[in-house]
Amino acid sequence: MDTRSLVQYELFGLWLLKRMALRFRCFAKDERCRGSSVIGLVCSWIETDLEGYRFGDNLIVGSMLDDLAPDTEDHQSRYTSSALDAVNAASIMLDFLKTRDVSLIKEIADLARDSVDMLAQEMISDDLTEAALENAIENHPLMVEELSLQEYLWSLAGEVAGSGDFFGDLIRANAEVEARLMK
Repeated sequence: MDTRSLVQYELFGLWLLKRMALRFRCFAKDERCRGSSVIGLVCSWIETDLEGYRFGDNLIVGSMLDDLAPDTEDHQSRYTSSALDAVNAASIMLDFLKTRDVSLIKEIADLARDSVDMLAQEMISDDLTEAALENAIENHPLMVEELSLQEYLWSLAGEVAGSGDFFGDLIRANAEVEARLMK
């Protein structure tokens, strides 16, 4: 795979992780726990990697992420599952930095959709048939927004990866993504 394609996947994974980190912060607030900075550290490492600096093995941060993963049976926050998905996504990004296996980025996109799926299910009536529930989730505003966001992020990552002014466009795109994520 060419470098441009790898950069597109890496940017897409980074931006998905930043989105998921927001839900981890909601969990941390609900449960009065720490850990958001560890996920932020992973995001910083990815950004540093995009700038051309390579890190060795990230065993310490990987261990911190293992400790950070919430047990869904032990917490009451509606964001517990999303927090677990964010921690898993951060671990997967560390693996991506080592292997450059783009299938790992697809796993992160799946985790992001799974998080939204769980949140949407909480808002939908329990008395639906399985087919009606799947349809309701697929058409739920949260899921429609998530799918739209992922499409936008993938397209933007492709634009930046193919840019003649990579660093300038990366700064612009990061600001654009941050603004959209905060909506």
